[in-house]
Amino acid sequence: MFAQIWVGNGDGISWGDGANWSTNSVPTSSSNAVINDATVILSDQYIVQSLSLDNASLTIAQQSGIRIRGADAIALNLTGSSEVAIEGQLRIDDFQSTGIRISDISIVDVRPSGFLRIDSEGITGVRVESGTFNNSGDAIIENILVGLYSEGLTTNDGTLLIDNVQTIGIDHRNGDFKNCTSGRIEIIGKINSNENAIGIDTRSELTNEGTIEVVSCYEASIRIHQSVLINKDSLIFRDYGMGIFGGITTGSSLVHNEASGVMYFKTSSENHITVAISSYGTVNNHGKIIMLDRTDTGIHLGRQFMTPSNSATATFNNYGIIDCFGYASSIFIFNEAIFKNHPTGEIIIGPTGEPNTAIFTNASFTNEGQIFIEWPGTSESCIASYSSSGPAYFINRGQIDLSGGSISIQMNGPGGGRSVLINDETGVLNISSAARGINLGDTLINHNVINIDNCHSIGVVVVGNLTESSFLDNRDSMFIRNTRRPMSIAGEFQNSNYLEIENGRDVGMQVERNAIFKNTSSAFSSIESDIPLVDSLGSILDIQGELILSIPN
Repeated sequence: MFAQIWVGNGDGISWGDGANWSTNSVPTSSSNAVINDATVILSDQYIVQSLSLDNASLTIAQQSGIRIRGADAIALNLTGSSEVAIEGQLRIDDFQSTGIRISDISIVDVRPSGFLRIDSEGITGVRVESGTFNNSGDAIIENILVGLYSEGLTTNDGTLLIDNVQTIGIDHRNGDFKNCTSGRIEIIGKINSNENAIGIDTRSELTNEGTIEVVSCYEASIRIHQSVLINKDSLIFRDYGMGIFGGITTGSSLVHNEASGVMYFKTSSENHITVAISSYGTVNNHGKIIMLDRTDTGIHLGRQFMTPSNSATATFNNYGIIDCFGYASSIFIFNEAIFKNHPTGEIIIGPTGEPNTAIFTNASFTNEGQIFIEWPGTSESCIASYSSSGPAYFINRGQIDLSGGSISIQMNGPGGGRSVLINDETGVLNISSAARGINLGDTLINHNVINIDNCHSIGVVVVGNLTESSFLDNRDSMFIRNTRRPMSIAGEFQNSNYLEIENGRDVGMQVERNAIFKNTSSAFSSIESDIPLVDSLGSILDIQGELILSIPN
């Protein structure tokens, strides 16, 4: 390779005028073309081995093109205040290190008529160390370790395909990255070779106003470090290990899905731990999140898999719609994390062929909107609250409809943290067609309405033994209908207002030894069952208000 330097002694502007070059001839496939402090227009088809610009401008005209092939290190290097405007075609291949390097305040601009193709098994396709990379045309980067590395300003208003990614599709370290309204980015991992590919690894703000699709990146579709992801249109993730992995290093990352935004997750992987959204930071959903197909976990909030370097609280705020179908576990909340479904929020879960738990929390879950869950009738833990150390709270201020699944509230043994379900003053809890309606191993306080209908086994189990005792406090209205055994009390049940058991098909209320049933002076209880009430030796019945026992007609 030998250098051919722009001297401008010909017409001073045309690439194809040999007099403009130091050798008095146009660069060839073995040339290192160097342009300093000049403006050049390329209007034909050429090939070089490498190209360097410093404070220079190069325009590749329409229906023209240049191929840069076989560079020992960097194929196209821009320094100072340089610019390459691609209106025709630029092809770069077979380089050892970097396809395009942009530094200082330089710009590479792929215009609407332009086409850029980078194909090599080198290290980086486009490296924006500073300056700007803008694509409004068609750009393809393939067979590379890192497709696009950005520490400057990157915008896409055209089509960007990063194919056969070996390590990272887009490595966004600093500056702004924006996929504009008409922009489409597609990132495809290398199949059956490296299963640790990451689609987008971002440490700075990334905004999507168009479409981003990430396929077969099994380490993570998007991994977020202490940064911000804003989605205003479509994010599509298919065949992933982790869909969005937020805040791996710290808990201060933010994922913001605006009202117009849709996040779509679909995978059929059987050989990977698949999690659609795993976050140690904050997720705000104002739009729609759709999670489909056979996978392990939909939303994983908190620090079960990894411990970040600080103790920031993971938070998920849902103001929009979450649809979750086919997941063994739909929402998992761990270690002081907070999940809140706001009044405008709607969560739809199920059905699935391999159920575990639709919603699991050992932290804080609050519902002020609507939750609809359709779960196989054999499931014992459609909603589970389990305290491993500190208190776990499940608070319902909206409406929850469960079909085919139970609620399980459990503590972690003597001296462990408490697990509490509160059905607040505006809360409505409907449970139907489950094996058990509520399996209570700790505390449930009802301030409004609980409806339990057509449970195959038991409507409510209040667990208790010599060392632990659970507590059900009904302060408003509880209805249990068409259930084989409506209530089994081994802990403590206090009715302070209204209890109605209708059409029980076995024992209506079984009060075990050392258990307590208290019907306060202002309370009303009606138990209709084949055997309305059975109290075991050593149980305590404190009946102050009205109690009516009857047998179904």
